[in-house]
Amino acid sequence: EKLIRPLVGVVGAPLTITSISPATVAVGSAAVTLTINGTGFAEGAMFCIGISCQTPARLVSATQVTATVAASNFAAAGTLQVAIRQGTADCGL
Repeated sequence: EKLIRPLVGVVGAPLTITSISPATVAVGSAAVTLTINGTGFAEGAMFCIGISCQTPARLVSATQVTATVAASNFAAAGTLQVAIRQGTADCGL
């Protein structure tokens, strides 16, 4: 099982993540689309795994984005820390 949790300490626009669905993914799973709920999302948001930006997030509303996580991220058990960063391709802390 791979737990999916918000990355803490990402700097930038005042974004918050309040929930991520699904919150767990089985090891060995195919690519998964995450639904990320929070506040402050806008066009240009980037989806990050750890401090590495992966892809633009798909804006659903100011409180929801979706992003696809590649299957390679589910090869082993552990925690996958994700973040949404606004207006930049740099998800660094």
